[in-house]
Amino acid sequence: MKGQLREHPLVELVREINAAGLSGVLRLARERVKAVVYFDAGGAVFAATNLRPHRLSFLLRQWGAVAPERLLEAGVDALSDEQAGAALVSTGAVAAEELAALRLRQSGEALRPPLLWTEGEWAFDPRARLQGVAHAPLPVGQMLLEAARRLPAEFVAARFQDRGEVVGRPGQLSADLPLQPEE
Repeated sequence: MKGQLREHPLVELVREINAAGLSGVLRLARERVKAVVYFDAGGAVFAATNLRPHRLSFLLRQWGAVAPERLLEAGVDALSDEQAGAALVSTGAVAAEELAALRLRQSGEALRPPLLWTEGEWAFDPRARLQGVAHAPLPVGQMLLEAARRLPAEFVAARFQDRGEVVGRPGQLSADLPLQPEE
């Protein structure tokens, strides 16, 4: 399956994949930026882009999660994110559990910008599986709510072309999704 984000935005694709309980990879492209989102039984479990600000070494510096000298000692700048994580654990700069939490945070950072894309291409491959990367479900409910609040109003309005359509609140609204009164 593939298409254009202006016709099927990422926020809708994520919701549909979740509702259908699908597994696979969703590949996204907008100009020179590429992103991937892996799903397992409908849950988004890993996201990455080809942008430097989403690389593990860059984010660890930005977050102050690992001392700069420890990053240099592990040589993370010349390594892939997977290799950098392994090097940080092997040198004792981070514990394996801490690395898993940092990689989850990294995935969230990588997923947020594409959720706001209104142009670009997408392709879903249900045969692809995430190999070699420890993964855990991303908090996509909160991320989708944040994206819905930030998408251009005219783009969102265009998604509701049937004026007779009734949109309601789900019966089991999660307590971790604090809605505004107008929402």
